[in-house]
Amino acid sequence: MSQVAKDILINKAISLFNAGHIKECLEQTLIAKKKYPTEPFIHNLLGVLYAHIEAYEASIKSYSKALKLNPNYLEAYNNIGVAYSSWKKNNKAIEFFDKAIKINPSYAEAYNNKGNALKENGEHRLAAECYEKAINLNPNYIDAITNLGIIWDLMYDHTQSVKWFSQALTLDPNNTSTLYNLANSLFNAGHYSEAIDKCQKIIGMDASFYHAYNRIGLCYIKLENEEQAADFFEKSIEIKPDYLEGLNNYGFALQKLKNYPLAALQFEKVLSTHPNSEEAFVNLTKVYFDDGRLLKAIEVARQGLLLRPKNISILKNLIDPLILLNRLNEASEACNEILSVNNNDAETINVLGTIYEKKGFYDQAKNEFLRALELDKNLTQAKINIATIYQLEGNEEKANEVYNELVKEQKENPEVLFRASGFAFKRENFEEGWRYYEYRWKVFPLNKTVWPIQKKPIWKGEKGCRVVLWKEQGIGDQIILLSLVPEVKDRCTSLSVYVDRRVHSLCKRTMPEINFISDEKDLKKENFDYHLSLGSLPGLIRNDVGDFDRTVRGYLKADPQRVKSVRNELQLDDKIVIGISWKSFRSLNQTRKSVQLRDLERVFSGLDVVLVNLQYGDVDDEIRQFKEETGIDVLQCASIDNREDLDGLAALIEVCDLVLSTSNVTIHLAGALAKETWVLLPTVVVNFWWLTERTNSIWYPSLTIYRQPTLDDWDSVYESVRKDLHKKIL
Repeated sequence: MSQVAKDILINKAISLFNAGHIKECLEQTLIAKKKYPTEPFIHNLLGVLYAHIEAYEASIKSYSKALKLNPNYLEAYNNIGVAYSSWKKNNKAIEFFDKAIKINPSYAEAYNNKGNALKENGEHRLAAECYEKAINLNPNYIDAITNLGIIWDLMYDHTQSVKWFSQALTLDPNNTSTLYNLANSLFNAGHYSEAIDKCQKIIGMDASFYHAYNRIGLCYIKLENEEQAADFFEKSIEIKPDYLEGLNNYGFALQKLKNYPLAALQFEKVLSTHPNSEEAFVNLTKVYFDDGRLLKAIEVARQGLLLRPKNISILKNLIDPLILLNRLNEASEACNEILSVNNNDAETINVLGTIYEKKGFYDQAKNEFLRALELDKNLTQAKINIATIYQLEGNEEKANEVYNELVKEQKENPEVLFRASGFAFKRENFEEGWRYYEYRWKVFPLNKTVWPIQKKPIWKGEKGCRVVLWKEQGIGDQIILLSLVPEVKDRCTSLSVYVDRRVHSLCKRTMPEINFISDEKDLKKENFDYHLSLGSLPGLIRNDVGDFDRTVRGYLKADPQRVKSVRNELQLDDKIVIGISWKSFRSLNQTRKSVQLRDLERVFSGLDVVLVNLQYGDVDDEIRQFKEETGIDVLQCASIDNREDLDGLAALIEVCDLVLSTSNVTIHLAGALAKETWVLLPTVVVNFWWLTERTNSIWYPSLTIYRQPTLDDWDSVYESVRKDLHKKIL
């Protein structure tokens, strides 16, 4: 057949390829091969077609046939290299690119392709050199220029990547892919506003470019504008509903906005369509944890671990809720799973130390903290934990030394600064303590809290205005801070206080001139000028120990009718009544703060007193066992739920002659009622109400403090209490 006929056949095959008709092109090329078996171009074209359908072995065989027919067929060498690259055999690819370059040292395309293979091998610097050679040979080679930008981005030199992407755009200003690469580099360089501008330009050219919306959302996350971020993530998934990164990012933005229910719903949707998304399991676990749904967080983490048993992120997210629920053995197992993958994970070793500390194994805890610091000398949390161990050991000097150094090193670390408040309170330096205490909003758990009032000015002590105060943290914190409310009323034209429903009736009875609110819906209806959280109030009116002389004694009052009813129900007559409570359920240090009911026999054995249960929670079995083992009765008031009915608990406290308890809600309520109360404390309690050296309370004048003289020495506490109790009742 003539050359003309051959050309017609080949051109027809090329036209079919350019039109995207791969199957028809392959059929045409196989016909051409049969007719012209010695034509190198046909074998090369056949190799291209096989590579296009990912039949790489057949592709390389065809290219090799072309080379056999024409040993100097430059494109065939290059194409074999490309096929090997696509087949993930980059070393073989580089070998053939080098052969092409040896034949023609000016072959820019081979240099570019060799750079791609080196990039896939992780040899970024050598890849950059190849791209630069390609550009030197062809200054307008846009693919090589773009690839050079990508490789500099991978090497974290974003200035260089921005330079090369910008140069690529001078050759093709409307190339949305290059614009997007530039936006990514600007983002990585921290130029978020410029990155947004580039993405907006992309959207102007192609409104369906969903990656651009997602990138704008990421920029707004960095700019701490989560609302805008959420809007753009949502737009990205409106365009492409199954866009996994956009779906996860939208949930993340909602989480940052503390819209935990909607964030959880979003991640659940992700898992319904992408059940193998490890990132979604990680994110959903975190959302449930942040929302306080600890059991649900554990459940989701366990589901994720069925999919990926060694996923470090899921395991780490599992540990926190387990610790908070005091499931310490399970938390320890999760730590060991992580360490089986990476034995040098300093953060996990530090957490393992925390678990030992919570179990009371302080030597093991200290060893783990020190091991973590050997691996990462800058691990702040391990240093904080070491300081805590020194405190527990009674080595205050060493603890202060560690913390003072931390404050110098970490002047902007919220965790360090918040913990510094405890050291300031110990010195009774209240002004400094309250200043550091404000960092509580930036650390767990309050960094997860959604303020009930947004976008209104904070009260800073202005007089003659309308003020709203609102609750934070636990019920005990609310009770102690309510002692300050009467002083605030004297400064305001009107005062409203948002409190837990359980103290609402107590507050209204005692301070009728103040508007107490227990429903957040009612709070939203309030008209006011300023607001403030109750926890920030002491910083305005309790900056010196002398300020506590203004503390009101008995600022809450029990309902007289309920007091009478309780006395009749328990048939107390004229007996000496002592109310007891012995543990805290929700405290992060519940084990250290609590005692065993069984041990209180050492205080009350042989004394002619009536014990009344003031402990909340399910303690029936403990009380029954205590009676069986000691013969001592502890009366329970059937008409009162000690946890939910605090007005009833106040009445129960009021019938007591004395209250004896560890640090919990009972103590705070008893102090607020001005009931004589003896509080049992561990050797170290770092907070603003118990301080350290005092045997009295500057917050509750009716309290006496019995503190462990040394770590875990409850024996001395029991002995002192029994001795003083003897003096009191005999």
